[in-house]
Parts: sequence; C-alpha cells; structure tokens
Amino acid sequence: MCAIFGILNIKENYHILKKKALYCSSLMSHRGPDSNGIYEGKDAILSHERLSIIDIKHGHQPIINSSQTSVLVMNGEIYNYKYIKKNFCYDYKFTSNSDCEVVLALYDKLGIKFLDLLNGMFSFILYDIPKQHYLIGRDHIGMVPLYIGYDIKKNLYVSSEMKALIPVCNTIKEFPPRSYLWSPDGVIRQYYYRKWFQYKNIEYSPLNYKIIERTLKQSVKMHLITDVPYGVLLSGGLDSAIIASIASKFIKLKNNKKSQKKKLKSFSIGLLNAPDLISARLLSKKLETQHYEIIFKKQEGLDAIRDVIYHIETYDITTVRASIPMYLMSKKIQSQGVKMVLSGEGADEIFGGYLYFHYAPNMQDFHEELHIFVSHTILPVQKKDIYTEKFLKKYFQYPVQQHAFLIIHQLHAHRLQHQNGIN
Repeated sequence: MCAIFGILNIKENYHILKKKALYCSSLMSHRGPDSNGIYEGKDAILSHERLSIIDIKHGHQPIINSSQTSVLVMNGEIYNYKYIKKNFCYDYKFTSNSDCEVVLALYDKLGIKFLDLLNGMFSFILYDIPKQHYLIGRDHIGMVPLYIGYDIKKNLYVSSEMKALIPVCNTIKEFPPRSYLWSPDGVIRQYYYRKWFQYKNIEYSPLNYKIIERTLKQSVKMHLITDVPYGVLLSGGLDSAIIASIASKFIKLKNNKKSQKKKLKSFSIGLLNAPDLISARLLSKKLETQHYEIIFKKQEGLDAIRDVIYHIETYDITTVRASIPMYLMSKKIQSQGVKMVLSGEGADEIFGGYLYFHYAPNMQDFHEELHIFVSHTILPVQKKDIYTEKFLKKYFQYPVQQHAFLIIHQLHAHRLQHQNGIN
C-alpha cells in the first residue's frame, strides 16, 4: 500500500503547484511510511509515498527509465513481473529490481497497449517527458484505489485517496477499474474485457475443480513474492483457512529447500470468547502457524469509528462495520513487523457467498450480479458447491475428520445468516 499523487495538464506556474503537491501527498503519508519522492516538470508533477515490499534498497519512486524519457509513480504490485522481464523486456536496461519498473519497460516496447499483460493490483501515472503525454491506469478489479479531479484552472489531479484532492479540487470522481486515460486521446477507456462477462458465453461451461485449484495455488504463490515479512489473516472461516493452508504448504516446501524453520504468522481478531477466535485457534494449531489473537472490547471498536471513516473515506455502514476490526488488527500486525498479509477477502463476491445471492431468480441474474462485484475468471457456481469435503481435504495437509468438517460448515452457515456475511 503506497500512495501516488499527480498534477497534470498544468496551466500555471509549476513551482507554486509543487508546494500544493507536497502538502496533498503528505496527507497520505500513512500509506507510505518508508520513503517519499517527487518529480517536477513544467507540465507534470508526480509524488509518491512508499511502503517497501519488493527491492527495498533500490525501488524508490518516482522511477525514471535509463534514457530519462519516461517517469512513473505506481501503487501496488505486478505479480508476473519476472515473466514480463523474461518474455517482453529482455533488451530493456532496468535501473532497479522493482516489479513496478516493468510498466516503464513495457511502455518503451509497446506504447500504451500493454495494460492487459499486467497481472497484479495497481494504479499508476506514467509521464512521457519529451512528448509531454501521460498515461493513467488502474487494475482490472479496482483493488487499488484511484481518484481524479480538477481545480478551477482545469489542472488535472490524480490521487490514491480523496482526502488529498479535497484541498485543491472542486470536482472529484473515482477513476474506474480496468481502465486507462491516454492524454492525446483524452478519454477514459476500458482495456480489460473477457468473453465470460456475457453469461451466454459460459452458460453451459462445466465446473472444473482442477482449474480452480491450480489458479488459486498460483495466485497465492505469486502473492508471496516479497522482500519483507508477511502473514495471513485467519478468521476461522473457510476462505481464510484455505488461503492459509496453501501459504503454509509453500513455506514448508521453502523451508525444506533452505533447511529453515520459519513459521507462517497468522492473525485473528474478535471479542472475548468469539466463535471465530476459537475456530481460528484450532486451525492455527493444525496448520502450525505462529498465531496472534487480538481481543478487543466494544468501546475500542466505537472509539475507532472516526479514524476508520477517515481512512476508508466512506460512511457506508457495512463497510465501516467490517473495517473496524480490520483497522484494530492492522495495528497489531504492524507492531510485529509484518508489512504484507494474505486474506480470504473476495471469495464471497466471486462465488456468491452472501445470503442475498441465494435468492437470485435464475443463474443469469446470479452471474450478472457477481459481475458487478468483480471481474475475474470464474464460473457462475454456488460457493457451497465448491467447498465439498473432498475439495477441503485436498487443500489441508491433514485428514479432515467428519465432525471437524461439520463444525467448519456450521460456522460458515452461521456467518451467512447475516445479510452481508459479516459476523
């Protein structure tokens, strides 16, 4: 989690705007406590607040290519950056080992037609210095936030959070997921499209457990590419348990290769004697993780509301309620020196785990509702059909006894009693 901030199409003295950029960017310093940097030009100012994940020593931003013709600020991670380097950018002279620099390399090689090659979560601003053109892009799901706005002089502002735009902009809007803005064109366009967006293209496609298994394992493995300590969030439910199980297996394989005894760190949070804490504790024991429990009181949750709303930038009740324990847990995670965590977030949106999904009139309506939440390759099947005992046994490195499986299933059923799946 970093922060980017940019001022483009500059219509006034850029020295004056630089002070505004530094101030606005500092409002997001909580996103990037490790370092910050700024690029200034007559037509563009780019600022970056960095949280180091890959190439801690040399991955500072803004990144400028070796020929000094393009500059980049980016928030997020490109998980397939090694593949891109090998297959598309083998003749590019990299100045760092940062995963982000492949964006500059691809732009040098392919122009703006590269975004669909990126596998990751990201938002970025790329500025072509000689041409004075800029490219703004956001990942295909919108995992990384991005907003744009204009001031009264029509300077364009780009930011990771709205709070950095409020002091300077009179209009603000979200930059849409799976989209880009190329300045010569001046239009926000969608770059990510798949046939499965349309229900008719997958209506009779069979459910394939092997594809789900392979894709999920590949995804977890890619997310574990990091140069900093990491962990997993363990709620006690099925989603986080499967992610933790896969990650734990990869760590054990890595330990065997390097004769290490590192343990995966897991974190859970809840009120005293909460069922989720008990379930997470049992799962941690089975997965042999180094487990941390955060027990909070109701008043602590109430006291955190103001800070939570400030950071998530919404008054939506469901989002605020879900974010309170996450906010409190993040403080504990940070105190353990962990900078990156995996979670089971998103499974309910992909597989239709929320209660109201079960009332879909037909499969087409179900599919189209899922598509609103997320655009990722998955067949329109019910979550309950995927989490069979056979499927669970395949992911856990120990036999799943019948009574244990039923307990987990009952906990999951209890969670789904809530309209949005939040316990």
